Amino acid sequence: MRPLSLRIEGLRSFRSEVEIDFGDRDHIAVIGDTGAGKSSILEAMTYALYGKTSFAGQANRELMNDTSHKLRVVLRFRVSHQEWEVARTLSRDGKGGVGQPRAQLQCLGRDGKTLEQVEKFRLVNDRIEQLIGLDSDAFLRTVVLPQGRFARLLVEDKPAARSEVLRKVWPTDDLEAVGELASHALKGVRDAHVQLQQEANAHPEDPEAHLAELTAKAKAAERQAKEASTLAERASQAMSAMSNAVERKRSAAAKRDRLEEGLAQIDKAEARVDPIAKVERAIDGEEDELKQKLAGIRDRLKSLPSDDDGPGRNEVAEALAKLKDFGEAADAAVAAAGKMRARE
Repeated sequence: MRPLSLRIEGLRSFRSEVEIDFGDRDHIAVIGDTGAGKSSILEAMTYALYGKTSFAGQANRELMNDTSHKLRVVLRFRVSHQEWEVARTLSRDGKGGVGQPRAQLQCLGRDGKTLEQVEKFRLVNDRIEQLIGLDSDAFLRTVVLPQGRFARLLVEDKPAARSEVLRKVWPTDDLEAVGELASHALKGVRDAHVQLQQEANAHPEDPEAHLAELTAKAKAAERQAKEASTLAERASQAMSAMSNAVERKRSAAAKRDRLEEGLAQIDKAEARVDPIAKVERAIDGEEDELKQKLAGIRDRLKSLPSDDDGPGRNEVAEALAKLKDFGEAADAAVAAAGKMRARE
């Protein structure tokens, strides 16, 4: 905010209207004797902006000149390349008291026309705070700094309150935003530095030696791959042979089961044939015995004398007939045993 002009009437020592021009001046010094009204200029400027001053108690009554019936302050200032004019007035009533203050704020164009106008007291105060960026307390502590208030700003105020006031005086929000951007940028630079450092550490100091080492490892890996392929082929053949062996084992087991089943049947047949075999052996024994007896009888017949002292022909013929019948009976027994063996 840059003040352009100030008109004062009826405020403290300024009984008549006085206009002060601040235009085209970078530095202004207010010099005068005690009571000449130096502080009143700052009081008038503060009252024009915020409707109150640094004085305590009933500020409006203290501001008005004792012989004046009206107090009027008009301040023209520039903010963000726009000119504004704020006017505040007080009037004394018939009983000597002071009535309600009145305020008006206008935004003036280059041709002097009003672009914006605010008239209500509270709305004027809110708009002034928006334009300047300071409330009355911050303005009094930083711009006007009445006697004794400077120590309060530097010493007595809490750090948070002091920071808030200084933030309003100097636009530190932009600096903080720049600081955050710088912090993010610094973090990005650090991350990039770390990444570049990691990539640099990943590269070998001697690229040619590293390439030769990698080539050797590649050849070794190729050999290992071929060996692995050969082993895989052998393993496949072994798996095929094992599968065939398992199949043969299953076939042998099946044949063994069938053989065992056949042996069991043979054992059962032998159990049934054993009695017949015993009979057959008995018959064979008897047949052999009969053959031996028959041979003995024939030998004895041959040794018989042919004279009439021995048995007669009829007796011999009868004995031979009986012997023949006995042999036929033996042959019939052997044939029966053979048929029984064939049926089994």
